[in-house]
Amino acid sequence: MRSLFVYDGHLCGACSYCCWALKTPVPRFVPSGEVIEEEVQPANTACRWLRDEGGCAKHDRLPEGSACRGYACPWVLTRIPETRRLVRLAGGITYPWSAHRPDVFQSVLAEPWVEARGVMPLVPDCIPAEKAIELVRRTATIPAARSRRDIHGHVVDGFDVALERLTASADLEAGEEIWEKALREAGLPQAA
Repeated sequence: MRSLFVYDGHLCGACSYCCWALKTPVPRFVPSGEVIEEEVQPANTACRWLRDEGGCAKHDRLPEGSACRGYACPWVLTRIPETRRLVRLAGGITYPWSAHRPDVFQSVLAEPWVEARGVMPLVPDCIPAEKAIELVRRTATIPAARSRRDIHGHVVDGFDVALERLTASADLEAGEEIWEKALREAGLPQAA
């Protein structure tokens, strides 16, 4: 996802989920520090520049306009007031979404049964993390960010959250009922 808002990695804290989850061109550097080419990093694979303690070893040296420097994480954008994103729930209710950090779900999304790749979780933090992980495993679905874009590909007007199917056989209708029940129990607004 791209945004007109530019930020650096300090807003991510210890989260490096995007360095693992996203299929993206990753630069190769020569000893002088120049980028000589890019190779595509497969989704759900740690980037070669990911540091053990989190974060990118090369982020500040990447060219302007590169996929990694231009990426705007939905979770980060829901955390800062200037870019607070609204999510449209069923029935057209718009709600300021507050979510768990995406890396909370990295281990479950790395499990062998998960077929989906490049999923950006945006799971409401009103549902305790342990319960949300259990719901992911039980339904084979997860609430994930879906950006709305203008004709230039920039994120506009917030995010939609859609239930993402993690296996081809996942029952979206049953998953929606289970997640909606959990959201109602957590106190999120309902459609009128």
